[in-house]
Amino acid sequence: MVNFLNMLDRLKEYIDVKGMTVASVERMLGMSNGALSKPIKNHTSIGSDKLENILIFCPDLSLEWLFFGKGEMLQTETPNHQPVSALAALEVERNLLQTLLIEKETTIIQQAKEIGKLTEQIRQLEQRLGKSAGSVYTGDTANVG
Repeated sequence: MVNFLNMLDRLKEYIDVKGMTVASVERMLGMSNGALSKPIKNHTSIGSDKLENILIFCPDLSLEWLFFGKGEMLQTETPNHQPVSALAALEVERNLLQTLLIEKETTIIQQAKEIGKLTEQIRQLEQRLGKSAGSVYTGDTANVG
């Protein structure tokens, strides 16, 4: 199974070995500032779209080394001569999708909690308004519009 935190550490190592900076890689790939540096710094995962762009941009980067930490960092032959096995590619894709699903579930849970808090605040505010305006008659309010 791919450990995405270790993968980002290896990606940072590759960037350093190539004499680049994370910011320069972000610029070359058309990523926003922090799109790659924040996940590396905060030890979070990156999206599969970003990973795909990195792999296209870095054809000498060994997928086996990046994803699993096995073998050499740099491929000695062109990628066309060393295709990734179908099973390894499927495992990487499955792990990427699993990570994305976990991220989405986490976001949904956080949003549900926030919605719950806001709903409770609204209920409390409505209660306060009801108590303070309980004796106000609003039946003759003018209709403007």
